[in-house]
Amino acid sequence: MAITITYSIRDGKGKAGQCSVKIPETTSTQDTKEFAQEMGELIVALIDGEVTNISAAIDVDLTAGILAQSAAANSDREEGAQFNFSVQGGFYTGTRIPTFKESLMVSGDEDVDVAQQAVDDFVDAMVNGITLTSTATVAPCDMRDTGITGLSSAYDAFQRSRTSRR
Repeated sequence: MAITITYSIRDGKGKAGQCSVKIPETTSTQDTKEFAQEMGELIVALIDGEVTNISAAIDVDLTAGILAQSAAANSDREEGAQFNFSVQGGFYTGTRIPTFKESLMVSGDEDVDVAQQAVDDFVDAMVNGITLTSTATVAPCDMRDTGITGLSSAYDAFQRSRTSRR
């Protein structure tokens, strides 16, 4: 599996598009960053728009286990849950999970039911990390590479997929 470097590009009307370049998965983090910047400069020379973001992602095999599950017929990407976490230094970070299961919400409320095992497992992994087979523990962080210290809120987060026409 390769590392995918994605370049987000905005046009003069404010609309966004993307292009991607793949590099070998054995490329180090530092070399990936340097390649992404160098390739970004080459792409800028080809476009009239502006590069607004560059990200790198590692492809993961989804063909086995729970990751191979199909979407439920009634799942909807607009129906999600927002998880907000406190971070060292008094900051916050968060993630929105689309197609969130209604059964994991507090009945008659907009809050996620943090007492549910699946929710508790997710929050624990976000705060304390996941211990891998190598015995290393990898813990999520914010964009400043600062560690997460706890859950601050988790609630229903409906997100429209289309902007209104005016």
